[in-house]
Order: sequence, then C-alpha cells, then structure tokens
Amino acid sequence: MDRRSKPVPVARFIGLATASYAIVAGSLSLAGWIWEVPQLRDWSGSGITIKTNAALLVIAGGAILVGIIKAGTRCIWCRWLSAAVIAVGGMTLLEHVLSLDLAIDTLLFQEPVGMRATAAPNRMGPPASVCFFLLGIGFWLRVGRAQLHGYAAACGVAVFAIALLSLIGHWYGATAAYAIPRLTGIAFQTVTMLLALSLGLTIACARNEPARTLFAGDSAGMLARRLLPFLIGIPILLGLLRIEGQRQGLFDQTFGTALRTWIEVGMICGIAWWSFRAIRARDRQQSALEAALRDEHSRKDAFLATLSHELRNPLAPIRNSATLLARHTSLGPPYNQAAEIIERHVRHMARLLDELLDLSRLTRGRLELRPTDHDLNSSVAMAIEATRPAIEAAGHEFAITLHPQPIVIAGDPDRLAQVISNLLTNACKYTPQPGRIRLQTTLRLDAAVVTVSDSGAGIDLIQQSKIFELFYQGERRDLSQEGLGVGLWLCKAIAELHGGRIEVASEGLGKGSTFILTLPIFSGNAPQQAR
Repeated sequence: MDRRSKPVPVARFIGLATASYAIVAGSLSLAGWIWEVPQLRDWSGSGITIKTNAALLVIAGGAILVGIIKAGTRCIWCRWLSAAVIAVGGMTLLEHVLSLDLAIDTLLFQEPVGMRATAAPNRMGPPASVCFFLLGIGFWLRVGRAQLHGYAAACGVAVFAIALLSLIGHWYGATAAYAIPRLTGIAFQTVTMLLALSLGLTIACARNEPARTLFAGDSAGMLARRLLPFLIGIPILLGLLRIEGQRQGLFDQTFGTALRTWIEVGMICGIAWWSFRAIRARDRQQSALEAALRDEHSRKDAFLATLSHELRNPLAPIRNSATLLARHTSLGPPYNQAAEIIERHVRHMARLLDELLDLSRLTRGRLELRPTDHDLNSSVAMAIEATRPAIEAAGHEFAITLHPQPIVIAGDPDRLAQVISNLLTNACKYTPQPGRIRLQTTLRLDAAVVTVSDSGAGIDLIQQSKIFELFYQGERRDLSQEGLGVGLWLCKAIAELHGGRIEVASEGLGKGSTFILTLPIFSGNAPQQAR
C-alpha cells in the first residue's frame, strides 16, 4: 500500500467521519425516494428536495473517500466511481447551460413538475451539478499521481466555498442564495452532504495545502487550528443574531450592522491575542529545549575531549613496548608478528583518538590554526611521508606531480598536511589492491589546488552529497574500512577555516574518485579560531 498517498492519522479519522456521514445521509435520502417518505427527501421542510442522482452521487463520493483513505492511490475502483461522478455532474451541468434534456434525471424516479427550486423534474440544480463535477475531478486527481493531489485539494476547497454560501443562505433565509431554479436551487441536506464530501476530499490531501498546515505540529499549524473554527463560525453566528434581532425589532439594519462589526472586531482581536500568547509560550518552551540540547551537546563534547585525551596517554608506552619487542629477533617470529600487530592497531587507535580530539576542538571552537607563509608542497611532502608506507604496503601505484614552482600560501602546515594525508589514506583504503593513486598540485590565478584521485570503489551520486557529513560512512564493504566517519568532515572543516573548500567527483561505483582541495593564495599570520 502506498504510504505516501495516505492521510495522517487525525486526517484519516476526520475523513472517515465525513465519508460515513455522506454514505448514511445519502442512503436515507435515497430511501425517502424508494419508500416515498417526504421527510427523508426534504429535511428542512422548505419544499426543496434532494434529487435522486444527487443522493446516488453522495453515496458514491462517500465510498470513494473510504477507498482513498484505506487504499490510497491503489484504489482502482475509485477511478471508475470518480469517472461516474464526473459524467453525471457534467451532463447535468450541460443540461442547465444548454437547456437540454439528456434523460438522466428521471431514470429511476419521477417527480411532479413545478417543484420548488427545480428547473426540471428530479434534476439537480446548478450549484449541486458544479459541485459534483468538481468533486469527481478532485477524487480522480487524488487517486492519481502525488503531483496532482494539490489540484485535488483545490477542487475540495472550491466545493466547500460554494456549499457554504448555500448553507448560509438556508440559515439566513436568503432565498436568492438557494432557491432560484436555474441559478441557485439546492436542498439543505444536499448542501450538508457536499460540505462533508468537500471537507473529506481536502483532508484526504493532508500532505498538500491547506490541510498540510492545518495538521502541522509547528506554530503555524497550532495557529491555524485555533483561528479557523472561529474565523468561520463567529461571522456566521453573528449574522444569525443580527438577522434575528432585526426580525424581533430590537434594532434597525444600520445599528445591527454597526453592532455586529463592533462585536466581530472585539472577538477577533481577543482570539488573535489568545493565539499570540500560545505561540509565545510555545516559543519559550522551544527555546528552553534548545538551551537544554546545547548544554547536553557541550557536556558531550567535553566528555569526548576528556575521554580521548585520557585514552591517548597510555598508547605511547604501549607503542614503545611493541616496537622494542619487534626489534628483538631472538624472541622468534610469532612474538615479532604479535608485536607488529599491536603496533599497527595502536597507530590506528591513536588516529581515531586524534580525530575525536579534533572533532571536540572544532565543535567547541577551540581548534587554533597557526598559519605561516609557506610552500604548499612542503605540506604535501609531509603527507606523502606519513602515508607512503601504507600505500606501498598495499601494492598501489603512486604517482606524484608537484607544481614546479613554490606555491606560497598562508596556512597551518601541519593541519594542511593532516587534510592531504587523510585524503591519501582514504584513497589507499578504498582502492582494491593493486590500484592507482595520483596526487597533483597546481596553481591557478587566485588559488592553489591539491588533487587526490584513485582507481578505487567510486562514489555514487547520493553518497557524494553526504560524504562530508559528520559520522557519515556510506556503504561498508569490509572491516579494513573501519572508522568513525569523522575524517572527511574534519578535512572539510579545516579547509574552510583556511578560506578554502574541498569537493569530490566520481563517475559512479567502481570508477574511482577524485578529491579536490582548493586553497586561496593570501598572506597573514593572525591565528584563526574554529567557529
């Protein structure tokens, strides 16, 4: 089942409620025609009856809503019912516009000529025809692709507006809004069912506006839920009170209008102020939560820094002891091999702890750079010296092309060497043996460029957009590629502290990758702090 096409839980409940009302109300109205019960055909006693086709379309609309809520875009039969609603609503509308008789109104039941607000026996009025035509289109679009759901919601809003006008006309006794046969004729119960169907269709598009904002968990959603019932209900209620007061002779039209306006202004201001206070309280709560999260994040960084520092201290004597053991050939190959394993894993652990320390310094703003005017090639040489043994041990072909002239930049030599060393280590780690690794330095008009390319595993487009994110490791192919997912994030952060940037390019998996470090050429010895 297509989860993306289904409404959110609250919208699902409301949608099922509106659909149930439409099915029950439509069935009762149709029963009034079957068993000739006038009270079921005209709930308000106004003499305007719901027509047979309207009752059938209401039932069909309720069934479509249930299918949409239960099955989403996979409801095949919903498409056929939607097409039927479009056809009947459209044909009835053509009858009104072109003064035709397509013989679709009296297929099931006859109605006497001259019924109130009825242009032809048992024919829906223009408002109902337009509404069902739009509802059918909306249902059809809602069962279709997700890109069309916004248009389906627009159809629901349009039907709601038309039906609301007719409902207000019934409540206010404004017969011109609901009783002109060829213009506004529509029964009271038809209006309520159309309102239910339009509301259900709009809510069924819960991932589109306006339902998306209405059900959102943010301040905008809260404000919409608070204001919307009042913005719709208060003007209608005040209109009813004004009309009733004028009928009772309590005031004339002018005073009634002024009084209504005064009350509306006061109530709307009060509701708005109530909503503003709620938003302010929510913002205070959010600020307190953010402060608590910042404090927790700060404590976490302090813990990582302390832990990394304390764990790093014992590594030096362990490494020295392993080195001494490896030099004593008299102990025999097993002991020498064990010492080499210890030394290798100690180096790996030291590198991980160094990354954690740098991560902590960066996030706490305590990573200090010591920039000096120096030749970038010297930092490259330091990185090569640190990584060449691992590259040669892996059997990779290592090609180095340095710019023939010095590339003088203002930067921290050690930190830049760390970035380049990290890139070379990654290239060695993710390139199957034996592979090719190439390092090149070039000089542009305003920047120095270090390029590290390999013939390794490659990077797909999704990973290329995430590879510099903190703790992102992508697909792990074997245990030799173990790490924290911090190295490339550190490279990016250090490059940006130098005013530069780092980018990645790859034609895809299995086609190698290229990392490009770009640094500006400038002078200056002022230390910089991480932000």
